[in-house]
Amino acid sequence: MISEPQKAPPMTPLHFGPSDAPLYGVYHPPQFAPERQPPAVLICPPFGEEAIRAHRFLRILAERLARSGCHVLRFDYTGTGDSVGASETSALSQWREDIALAHTELQDMSGAKRTVWLGLRLGATAAMLASADKPRNLAGLVLWDPVIDGGAFLRESAERHRRDLASAHGMPSDALPPALQTDTDAPEETQTEASGFPIGPQMQRDLASLDLRILTGKPARSALLVGAQPSESAATLLEALQAVKCKAEKLIIPEPQDWNSDKAMNAFVVPRASIEAITARIGDWR
Repeated sequence: MISEPQKAPPMTPLHFGPSDAPLYGVYHPPQFAPERQPPAVLICPPFGEEAIRAHRFLRILAERLARSGCHVLRFDYTGTGDSVGASETSALSQWREDIALAHTELQDMSGAKRTVWLGLRLGATAAMLASADKPRNLAGLVLWDPVIDGGAFLRESAERHRRDLASAHGMPSDALPPALQTDTDAPEETQTEASGFPIGPQMQRDLASLDLRILTGKPARSALLVGAQPSESAATLLEALQAVKCKAEKLIIPEPQDWNSDKAMNAFVVPRASIEAITARIGDWR
């Protein structure tokens, strides 16, 4: 007997925010009403190529959270994905405003008394920065492999861009002609492209000055740092969060996660252990 194909979980595409520059989002309603309502979840995606490669498993994560009883909203920042705006205008300062808008939209749709922001890579960074604005009903943050040092991120992006150019031209990266080379030793604020995605002037400035470990106050009541392996920078961030009375803890899931490997595009193995662990922790969020 051939079984009937499983129906895809319901989801609702939508636009929200200002009428002249709306943001695009996808709302995943809860699939059942648990006795104890878990928090709603706002998913904050990463930047550029990482966002493309993460799209599939962030959708799967949203579906899993909805099946566990969560209201979930995924969205695109200004100038990214299907949201209005030029790519060159994308910046962490703008992302903070976009996250606040998405938070309000999710609150209005769900009526949830608590919301958790889940950010991946640069999305986690933006979520932590935006949480400093103290939005209503923010229960906490899930920071999945956040970008902690913006200057290092720019340098790594420049090096990856150089490797991609070399691969496209079928030559070693050290054989690129000067006109195609990216100067990885140049000041961070001069890195203008990352593997085909523009890094505009404001994003350059935002990243060049970014050190997530320098805190001036508690960004949220609680935070969960997720990673595949311990790192010195993540340990320092954890200490900084705890020092400002944020209830912060780490969750190490030893599952290979290469956000920029050539194998990741379309064929990336969904990090199921991470998805299951994060879903469980959000369901038990206090």
